[in-house]
Parts: sequence; structure tokens; C-alpha cells
Amino acid sequence: MTLKRFLLALLIAFTVLVFEFKVIPWVIKGIRQKNNPLLKPVQEVEKREAELVYQIKDGGWTILQGPFYQPRTRGVEFELLISSKKIKVVFSLDKEPLSQLASLQLILKESKIKQDSSGERPLKLIDLTGTKPYVAF
Repeated sequence: MTLKRFLLALLIAFTVLVFEFKVIPWVIKGIRQKNNPLLKPVQEVEKREAELVYQIKDGGWTILQGPFYQPRTRGVEFELLISSKKIKVVFSLDKEPLSQLASLQLILKESKIKQDSSGERPLKLIDLTGTKPYVAF
């Protein structure tokens, strides 16, 4: 009788260990991969571009051309129609779209004040990829 109990206990312990260290981790790994698939770099860029397009349209601006991905600066270039003027804007893929659009609105507001007071040429390019925005007239 004791030999049968020992073998039964050994079988139960082996089964529990197999489930604990082999079956359960395999099931958890499968569930995690289904719920959180890894994005490839191209998919990540496309996702960020789509977020930018949505935020730009939600902001009330018209997209004339773009998005064009610039791998050297990791930016996305758009040509926007802002108050009946064509302006090229380069957004960064590494920053949040809403903060970049807020920066863009501030730049447009400030540049209009300067343009009206000093009679400078209109904006041609706004680059938001760096740590500080770059504006070209």
C-alpha cells in the first residue's frame, strides 16, 4: 500500500510541476501575444502618421499634401492650408501630437503678430522635430 501511495504522490507532483512550469507559462505567453501584438517599425510609423492626420483634421486645418515620412529626422511632413496660405509643417514622430499642435498654434499666433507689425514675408516652413521649433520665412 505504501508503494502505491508513493507512486501516486510522485505522479501528482510531476503533473503539478509540468503544469506550473510548462503548460501555464505557454498559455500566458499566447494570451499576451494575442492581446498585445508587437508593432513592427513600419506599423509604428503608420500609426503615428494616422494620429497626426486625425489631430490635424480635428484642429480644423486642411491637409494639402502629405504625410511624407522623413527617416533622417524621424519626422512627418505635411503641407497645410492655414488662413489661405500654404505652409509646410514637419512633425516629430517621437513627440505627442497634441503638444506639437499646441506649439504650432502658438507659432502661428506669434508669427501673425510679427508679420502684421513688421511686414515680413509669410511663413514657408515650420519644423517641430527638434528640441526647439524652427521657422523659415
